[in-house]
Amino acid sequence: MNGLVAGDGGWAAWGAPAVRVAATGDLHVRGSEDCQVVPELSNLHTRADVLIITGDLTENGRVAEAEAAAETLAAARLPVVAILGNHDLRSLRRAAFRRTLERVGVEVLDGGSTTV
Repeated sequence: MNGLVAGDGGWAAWGAPAVRVAATGDLHVRGSEDCQVVPELSNLHTRADVLIITGDLTENGRVAEAEAAAETLAAARLPVVAILGNHDLRSLRRAAFRRTLERVGVEVLDGGSTTV
């Protein structure tokens, strides 16, 4: 192998374009006021190609919390893949919780996988 080319738009050794991954977790969103603490999301698309959320998007798994999280994640303007965490799984309305996130384009993983 020739190694990886670093930098924006670089190419991996196997000839595929490099993918810039941003990752975070434990957002614990309770309401829209919590979403103001992540202003960097609106510019994230200039520094990353995909955002991975590694669980606990919400504090208690409430649909209202998922709505606030979805609004925040939509501002990122790039593909978002979210793995549900134990706080998210507290939801008594899991289908509605998932649909709320999926409605803004978040791909929700709950025991599944995806290709980025």
